[in-house]
Amino acid sequence: MTLILGLDCADGLLLASDGQITIGTTGQDLRGPGDKLFCSWTNIAWAGSGHVGIIQRVAQALESAFPCTHFEDTDIGTIREELCSTVAGVVRPLLAERHIAVPGSNPLTSYLFVGHVPQGSFILEVGAELLDTDHTATGYSAIGSGDIFPYFALVGLAHFKVRQHRLAEAKLVAYRVVDDAIRAAAMGLGPPIQMVEIRRPGAAGERAVAQKLSRDDLRILEDKVAEWKALEAETLGRFIGVATQAPQ
Repeated sequence: MTLILGLDCADGLLLASDGQITIGTTGQDLRGPGDKLFCSWTNIAWAGSGHVGIIQRVAQALESAFPCTHFEDTDIGTIREELCSTVAGVVRPLLAERHIAVPGSNPLTSYLFVGHVPQGSFILEVGAELLDTDHTATGYSAIGSGDIFPYFALVGLAHFKVRQHRLAEAKLVAYRVVDDAIRAAAMGLGPPIQMVEIRRPGAAGERAVAQKLSRDDLRILEDKVAEWKALEAETLGRFIGVATQAPQ
């Protein structure tokens, strides 16, 4: 059970997720924290949703095939082909040759890649059927069992025009969307929230840099989102001319 969100904004991209991993046992599923976001390359971040063992094998294959600087000057079409072919090259034999269907098990996995090269930015999904989809024009995408939550949330936040805002504001939107999904989901999603930012180059000759946010960075976002929601409540009262009273 997972929620992965890729989001584009004025000066970069974000990849955000919940932090709960579901562990299957004979008795019942267990949950625990785990890293879901990968900064395998200097300018691209990615995440997978589904069977943890298959995602681990995909991560090993990707990191073995492509050094950390491999994609810095690669065109988007080539990146798409190399990433998708590598994922399929790992997943297809595992499912065809080694998977045994067990009632209640689900070996399917999906993947989301976000990155920036001199040609531009991209948001790329490789679905459970191993077909790839480019979500760059939309400006966001989500995968995992909680993928429906961001689509609803971003419609409700469409008036903020996230794509026109900078990373400082977009990180608040991404944190809020994932946090609200964790609060609403009946099962499968949980803290801690994780996030990677990719800042677009500010000058000629500079490179995009993918960087995972620290726990301190995320705590600041948590506090800012709480302030944002409080201000919304106050603004609604002022808008309709009713003073908001503090709860007793």
